[in-house]
Amino acid sequence: MTWVIAQIVWRLLVLKTIKEQVRRVVQYSQNIPDPQVDELIDKWFDAKRDFMEVFGGPIWEYPFPVTFHISEDSKERRLENLIQYISDEYGYEKLCRFILNNKESFYQNEVTHSYEYKGKKIPKGAKLIKAFKNFVEGKNALTDIQNRASQLIQEDTVTGTLCFSVHPLDYLSSSENTYNWRSCHALDGEYCAGNLSYMVDKSTIICYLKGANNAKLPMFPDDIPWNSKKWRVLIYVSDYWDLLFAGRQYPFNSDYGMEIVRKELLIRLKKEHWSYCDWTDPIIDEIPDSYDHRYDLNETHIMMRGNLYKMSEVVIDNPGSTHFNDVLRSSIYRPHYTLVNNKPWFRHDFSRVHVGGECNCLRCGKAPIKLTESFMCDECTLEYGEMDTDTFTTCDCCGRRIFVDDSWIVDGDEVCDDCVHTECFYCEECEEYHFNTSRVYIEDDDRYLCERCAEELV
Repeated sequence: MTWVIAQIVWRLLVLKTIKEQVRRVVQYSQNIPDPQVDELIDKWFDAKRDFMEVFGGPIWEYPFPVTFHISEDSKERRLENLIQYISDEYGYEKLCRFILNNKESFYQNEVTHSYEYKGKKIPKGAKLIKAFKNFVEGKNALTDIQNRASQLIQEDTVTGTLCFSVHPLDYLSSSENTYNWRSCHALDGEYCAGNLSYMVDKSTIICYLKGANNAKLPMFPDDIPWNSKKWRVLIYVSDYWDLLFAGRQYPFNSDYGMEIVRKELLIRLKKEHWSYCDWTDPIIDEIPDSYDHRYDLNETHIMMRGNLYKMSEVVIDNPGSTHFNDVLRSSIYRPHYTLVNNKPWFRHDFSRVHVGGECNCLRCGKAPIKLTESFMCDECTLEYGEMDTDTFTTCDCCGRRIFVDDSWIVDGDEVCDDCVHTECFYCEECEEYHFNTSRVYIEDDDRYLCERCAEELV
């Protein structure tokens, strides 16, 4: 009885604190005056209670610092991004070629091959970053480029505290950090509502490597400091916890880090006595025939336990979801998964992974959120939203927000239905609407035409 009472008290206190934190973050980041978060947090608690039970709370932390080694693919991609930045921002193409010429030793900050530029020889073994001064004019530009290069080299390995979390603030901050990376799930991103979708499902865990101290995050208020994520990945857990899928890693890939996540997470899930396979990523999107031709499949398939499954039959987005599922939809990511392989009743089948969920508008609290880029329903976004998107635009005539599908194109402008009928006219010759200011009265025909049609008639 004492334990039950303690659980009730804990729930009330924790939920009260979390609701207030979420309310403040939503108010600050989404400009919603009085966010309706009670239903959201209650739904979150019911969905994540099993994870919180095995984690001992919303967040589990590894007791010792962990160092992740960045994968070679990630290091190469980060170096390519640096070179692209130098080219786009400053136009130093000779410096770009110099870095490419020494890319195999870039992370050792060493010149591999001697290089001559403007009559000056840069010897083999010299400090690579120091040699940038031979190619760059201007102190500010040199400092900027050298600092960016030094940061890449210093981040060859990344150390922090490994966490497994289902805390609402971790979903909201999944792409909010002080380490200069982001994704479409940022709070001002195209899929910001996806954070709410992940928050209320029974599958999604956020795993991350955090810095030592909480910080002021870009879209969080000053009075709610939170952990800044050096690295993170979403883990989707199947209904019976016998299958785990990993989403895309940000901002770099680490095979070493993912193996730590796999081992420690399985221990936390109390499944360490089950035998799981290593992370694997074989997918099938084409098939050969006897003539060595290859044919594309309509969907990506996956082979498990000797059977071929459509990926969409294994990982399923729940109705009303608003997230971007890397496993199903990414064009640049090969899904990683680990599967139980030692339970006889799982020999031929496995439970499915159901991701995401529906959430109600945080402004009115009534209608469901349908837009990926808003925490509000369509009607509230129309009335109170500020940004133009693929769904909403602004009438170029009266300035009112309207649905894109309800807009009219008049002389290249987007116009609402009201303005079309009050500020525009229909030209019978070209069969298009034009602004009244451009109409020409044709006395002989007793009608109005647009200027172009009137000129052609004359």
